Amino acid sequence: MDKSNTYIAKKQFGALPDAVDIVPNKKIGIFGIDSDFIIFYALCFGSIIVTYYVPGILTSLFYTSMLVAYYRSKDESFWLAYFLVISDGLFSFLGEYEATLTLIPGLPGTEVGHFYVLLSVLKARNVKSFTIPFYTWYLYVLMIYLIFLVIQGHVMGLSLALNVQLRVIKLILPFLLFYSIPRLFRSEDQYEKCFKYLFPVVGLALMAQVFTIAFKTSPLAYFGAKEEYRVWVLASLDVTKEAFRGLFNDNLLVITMFGSLFLLAIKSKYFNSFYLYSIVLINCLCAFISATRGYVLAFGFIVVFFIMLVLRLNIKILTRLIILGTILFFSLSSVPIINVQITKATERISTLLTMVNGGKIDESTLRRLEDRGPTVLRKWKESKLTGWGFSDTFFNNWDFHMGNQSMLLLSGVLGTFLLISFFIYFNWKLFIKNFQLSPNNRYKRALLVFNICFVGWFAVHSSSYYFFGYNQRLGSAMIQAIFFSYGALVYTLANKEEEKLYDLDMNKNAKVF
Repeated sequence: MDKSNTYIAKKQFGALPDAVDIVPNKKIGIFGIDSDFIIFYALCFGSIIVTYYVPGILTSLFYTSMLVAYYRSKDESFWLAYFLVISDGLFSFLGEYEATLTLIPGLPGTEVGHFYVLLSVLKARNVKSFTIPFYTWYLYVLMIYLIFLVIQGHVMGLSLALNVQLRVIKLILPFLLFYSIPRLFRSEDQYEKCFKYLFPVVGLALMAQVFTIAFKTSPLAYFGAKEEYRVWVLASLDVTKEAFRGLFNDNLLVITMFGSLFLLAIKSKYFNSFYLYSIVLINCLCAFISATRGYVLAFGFIVVFFIMLVLRLNIKILTRLIILGTILFFSLSSVPIINVQITKATERISTLLTMVNGGKIDESTLRRLEDRGPTVLRKWKESKLTGWGFSDTFFNNWDFHMGNQSMLLLSGVLGTFLLISFFIYFNWKLFIKNFQLSPNNRYKRALLVFNICFVGWFAVHSSSYYFFGYNQRLGSAMIQAIFFSYGALVYTLANKEEEKLYDLDMNKNAKVF
């Protein structure tokens, strides 16, 4: 490739910086334990103590010191992982509404993660060299429509109470991560290091599920945390009659499923493959034991298509997966009360086949199809084109478990079309790039992991939880910013890898002649 073409490629895809201020990654063994790892989890479990068991003033001082430490640090991976964990929870503790700072007396506390978002923007402003995401122009379109929805909400009627206005701000503020993360995360190592901290949380999520089923109460309640916090008490649940429907760390399950599969696809030099496959299987077990059919379908789809399209039905790897999965499954089922839960979860998930074959629809699904979904859609039909925006009508009628219907309610046909078009554009660019790359480009089949995982993720959004829309919970926005920003970086890296391979091939041909 000549210099002019190289220059055009850099202008089009964004120049990669000299990563002199990026904290380097280290070799990660099976368990990923090093000094940074130990400090990270000491800090996370310390956050549990100061959140629930010390006076409020000390809690505020602690989280304020964490924010100061982040602003002074160059280790973006460590702090993104930390604020994501305290936003999504750890062993049933923490979460968006637990780790808060109260700035104005009499008003609800503001999640610490929102302050992290603001500080990340301030840090990103000072970054001069970064990879420009290929979809940046589309983000401007979505930003304009988001501003329109805020204005429309006020026109259609939104309470002027300060707590309501703050609620709107908190729902749109996390989108700033789409500005800051591409600027602060400028190397592949940074994303991999972030996953190093996040992967073990999946194991803790599975442990929290098993604990909750075994003791019929969540660890949060069992260990005497403050009762005013969100506590999942299951003392009245008889697991012999009904499957426990609890799923912890819904956001982290999604992003670690993607991360583990992508790192397997590129054959990461930092992670042991056995460890990554274990994360995949633990994710699947979390979904299965929870009897959450949307997650079971999504993760099943992701694993099957990953095996078909990325691994290309590698018999050796398939055998390892089956053996490891069998060991994990039978280890859990050997505990009587967990075995009962597995049986009930199997029965509930098997109703999917019954419904496909025209059999009876269970009560929860019937309620969503005949009551909850239509209720949201009836209100949307009163303002089909642009929805209701951030208005009182939207907040009074949206349903967290009705993803697509609530997306329409907020943004209408026009906003939903723009958002879906962005998803299609992002995935299409990566999908086409896969076919344009040479066979020995390390990112070739790995690009398909983005496509496969997104389809599964959107299936969860459509069936179980609201993930995509113009209003975002903090944890959901954080994993989306990671996913799309990582995709943009990998797109650029794939192009640069192709340039190197092309130059290498040209040099070999020149030597021959």
